[in-house]
Amino acid sequence: MVKGSRRRERKKGAVTDGGPLPYGLFRSPVGRIYVAFEQGKVVALRLPPGNERDFRAELSARTSRPVRRSDELVKPIVSELQQYFEGTRASFTYPPDISHLTPFQRTVLNAAENIPYGETRTYAWLADRAGSPRAFRAAGQVMARNPVPLIIPCHRVIGSSGDLCGFGGGASALGLKRRLLALEGITR
Repeated sequence: MVKGSRRRERKKGAVTDGGPLPYGLFRSPVGRIYVAFEQGKVVALRLPPGNERDFRAELSARTSRPVRRSDELVKPIVSELQQYFEGTRASFTYPPDISHLTPFQRTVLNAAENIPYGETRTYAWLADRAGSPRAFRAAGQVMARNPVPLIIPCHRVIGSSGDLCGFGGGASALGLKRRLLALEGITR
């Protein structure tokens, strides 16, 4: 052990770099968005109708560190989110931190991350890109648990029939998915 370092107990999938894990709030046109950001990576993002208490609990479950609100420290990604909602940004420069996920989950999310702005793909397409063409339901489950929506645009994934489906949060969330797609020029 390096002199002066402290050993920390690690939780599975834990974010364990030093200091409190910063998160902040962005008041978007679709509602409150909570985002955790550090070392140039987006650690987590919660779309409406999420609340701060639940977001903090999710973050706490992933790290052995304290979680602290710091709107100042998340300004770089909040600025990009603002530009996205203003229609002046089509992609994000800060990568997602999905290192805590399984290889299949990372492969599916990496495929989704590469869906171009203003375009959609299907769950079957994602499964195929993940090397498991028949695992479209599993790909859908990965999308439902996407820890960084918008950064990894799960709203751009639709059913094979072309219908909107599978957006986390149930039927009311499909309205949010429709709004995000409309923002990108896609009407369904």
